[in-house]
Amino acid sequence: MRLLDEDPHIWPEEPVGGALYVHGLMADRTRAGRGTGGRLLTWAEERARERGLHTVRLDCVAHNHALRSYYEHRGYLRRATHDFGPDSALHPVMRYEKPLDPR
Repeated sequence: MRLLDEDPHIWPEEPVGGALYVHGLMADRTRAGRGTGGRLLTWAEERARERGLHTVRLDCVAHNHALRSYYEHRGYLRRATHDFGPDSALHPVMRYEKPLDPR
């Protein structure tokens, strides 16, 4: 997992500094790895709060309904599909963001 200060490729219209962006989150989905993804997301959300940010954003392939459901269950809100255009080899992605409660 990587944490970024900006993501102009996926969120080009968003100003820099308003959110923390999660990229490349991968976790072991076997029994031994259960809960790892949630712990990593919680950790990322805590880093955002420490920096005074109120939003965490991420994206996933739009047709991955299981992953989309997982993010939505964790409180991430669907914002929009981002399509890279007809000449791109990249699949459209669904953009999500989670507003954070200050602690």
